[in-house]
Amino acid sequence: MTKRNKKEIKAFIDVVSLHPGNLWNEYTVAQLRTEYVINLIESIMFLAHKTASEATLVFLAAVRYLAGSYDSFIALAVNNNFPVFVKAHEAQVRAIGVLRKVQANLPERALTVMDIIAEKLPNREISVIEIGASYGAIGKCLLQGTQIIANREKYFIADQQLPSSIPVLNRYLGIEIDPPDLDWLFACVPVKDALRRLSDFLDDTRTQKNFQILEASAFGFADFPEVRALVNTDKNVVVLTSFLLYQFDPYLREKLRGEILAFTGLIKGHWINLDVDTTKENDCYLEWDGQRLIDLQDDYCARWSRL
Repeated sequence: MTKRNKKEIKAFIDVVSLHPGNLWNEYTVAQLRTEYVINLIESIMFLAHKTASEATLVFLAAVRYLAGSYDSFIALAVNNNFPVFVKAHEAQVRAIGVLRKVQANLPERALTVMDIIAEKLPNREISVIEIGASYGAIGKCLLQGTQIIANREKYFIADQQLPSSIPVLNRYLGIEIDPPDLDWLFACVPVKDALRRLSDFLDDTRTQKNFQILEASAFGFADFPEVRALVNTDKNVVVLTSFLLYQFDPYLREKLRGEILAFTGLIKGHWINLDVDTTKENDCYLEWDGQRLIDLQDDYCARWSRL
């Protein structure tokens, strides 16, 4: 098992390193490939039953979190202090890696969600249940879409693709087993410009009455009182998962897929799933009711195209 885990970790690092940037720079990638770091990531995999991709990402976020700031993390590379820092904080890095999840659910991802909802469910008021909601940034963007897009230069890259129209969202219910504090959310964002845009977005968006984050597990979500109450009053319900399923092992991934499809089938709702195949180079996509419909340029959803 250990050999297979290490092979999967190395393969994931190889795939991600094809698109370097900021935290994923040449120096950091070289450090991730060292035997010491591979062993530490593998211990996180083993103790927390994480996949290789999640364990690697959460390891890097843990180091960034303990460094205290983005610039402090970058200074570790500039001064060649990364291995010294990690060894000095090994127990903390491992503990954070075991307990935490990767939770950088960025508002940009709401734009492609708006686009597919506008196409598939035109002229309807929609309620969204997001499983694995993180800080709820996608929900905030969906609820305040007109305002956000009007100020898009502040929150998105210059050539960000925009939805053909903005759907009306009635309610947003996010489900998150461990809602992150801001420091951890920011630690999960590997690109400095994206971090600045996210910070501006959160500073400018207000939490509204029709926005709620429920601290609970993804599994068994259909039986939560809050979910039942929403379904009883709202007709057009969409379940959303955004780069969540890839973090589960195959058994749990299929279990959650089954629960979601059973739920949406029962209530005559729909499921939007943004995901990535971590065994391939930059293979990000959107599914509608379990069927792949859209290819995404990246996990920031900068651009997308119909299949």
